[in-house]
Amino acid sequence: METPVLVALIAAVASLIAALGKIIYDVWEKRREGRLAEEVELKRYRGMLLNAADDLGNRIDNIRNKEFSVYFSSDENRARARPG
Repeated sequence: METPVLVALIAAVASLIAALGKIIYDVWEKRREGRLAEEVELKRYRGMLLNAADDLGNRIDNIRNKEFSVYFSSDENRARARPG
């Protein structure tokens, strides 16, 4: 095989490897950006969701263990405890 042909083949293979490397890097970068965006959204809502879950847990504990049902004994309190 002649030298110019060999050099052309090596250059073609190197170009192919570089192109594949660029494609793989672009896919990796896009996934990374997606993960970062997800983390931002999670940080945005995490505190509010944790507070809501804690509040719900306190309400359930109040109803189950602290005799909240006694509060319903009067019609006025029953209306006040009903949502909406």
